[in-house]
Amino acid sequence: MSQRQTSSQSSLRYPAKVVYFATGTAEEAATDFRRLGLAGNGTRLRVVAPAGLAQQLSRLAPVRPAEVLPFRPEQAPLLWVQLLRFLGFTVNARIFCLTSRQRFRLMKFLALALRGQVVFRHPGGKSVPLGFGDLLWLWIRGRWCAREERIRSYP
Repeated sequence: MSQRQTSSQSSLRYPAKVVYFATGTAEEAATDFRRLGLAGNGTRLRVVAPAGLAQQLSRLAPVRPAEVLPFRPEQAPLLWVQLLRFLGFTVNARIFCLTSRQRFRLMKFLALALRGQVVFRHPGGKSVPLGFGDLLWLWIRGRWCAREERIRSYP
């Protein structure tokens, strides 16, 4: 029995450092946090949550209160520096960002501005990796398509 538990825990191994952006409700974030299995596996973790949800999330999710960082828009640059200091020169850091109906665009941009693989998570559990280069490619492609549409309208 203990061998099975050990093998299932080793399958949930993550890089040495993980940053989790809780951009949904506290219940959605706590459920997704448990689904990912981030607590108690030796991963160094920081959870970024809106200031109003930070205390509620630290009660619902299996995370230590010191690992939860409250997000306030006016303090975003300081939080970014603090997260950069936490990640350091880690090559394989992973940043999870829960997507939700609420906007939290600044938090999502902050996630993309960090060093590491960014994975957007839907509340149902589906994951979509998306990096800054992918966003740049989508922007270039959109501009190209808009240019093609303008050219089609010429005689």
